[in-house]
Amino acid sequence: MTKDGKAPRRGGARARAEAPAARGARAARLIGRAARASPGRRKDQFLSLAAHELRTPLTALGLHLDSVLRSGRRAGEPDLPVALRGRLEAARRQVNRMAFLIDELLDMTQLRDGRLALVTEPVDLAEVAREVAARRVREAAAAGCALTVRTEAPVPGRWDRGRLALVATHLLDNALEWGRGRPVSVEVTRQAAEARLVVADQGCGIPAEQQARIFRRYTRAAGGRRGLGLGLWVARELVERMGGVIALESRPGAGARFEVRLPTAGGG
Repeated sequence: MTKDGKAPRRGGARARAEAPAARGARAARLIGRAARASPGRRKDQFLSLAAHELRTPLTALGLHLDSVLRSGRRAGEPDLPVALRGRLEAARRQVNRMAFLIDELLDMTQLRDGRLALVTEPVDLAEVAREVAARRVREAAAAGCALTVRTEAPVPGRWDRGRLALVATHLLDNALEWGRGRPVSVEVTRQAAEARLVVADQGCGIPAEQQARIFRRYTRAAGGRRGLGLGLWVARELVERMGGVIALESRPGAGARFEVRLPTAGGG
């Protein structure tokens, strides 16, 4: 019996001791498999391994930050100093950003291997676009972009809601990065049996000879500030798996306009 009178959990200490060893063995197997693969495949496998190993401690860090940020908001607890709360909230945003990049890597792996399962349900594309834009208000302000959202409500269809939000997020992040200091717009419309999502910026634009290349994996245009060069590739793969297409219109000095077209079959 333990000091508190409870029976000890069977294998608790042993399981804790074996967990790091099990993770190490799995990592060794993946590294060995990667060493025998082609250079491109090795890169994919290494990034996949890194994503899996980083996800658990990053989740724990996020939970700890949330716990601290909640302190002071409960009755009877002193509030956190304003400066400290601001730093903690900034740290939480960085954790969210890292989690997004890790999920991007995991999505890439599943898409590449054909293992990504979509969960379709009735979804309002206009609502998804508004939610994504609301989550990027702070980033838009930091980039000096006036962010506008124009939607027809509702624009229903049967899609994977989480993946659809991911597509919109990738396109909006791309617009905020390359349209810094200029307006960025998000628009959702419905035309017959087709839903359309348009994300446009007024940035530097993309030369015609580079427009096909930017949808490739690990491709980053010169001058890019962040990211892994996977966002647009993931967005296109997800759109195509939901039966749609993604198109780009751009020219140097005139910004870029990404348009997603999705069938609304079954959406009502």
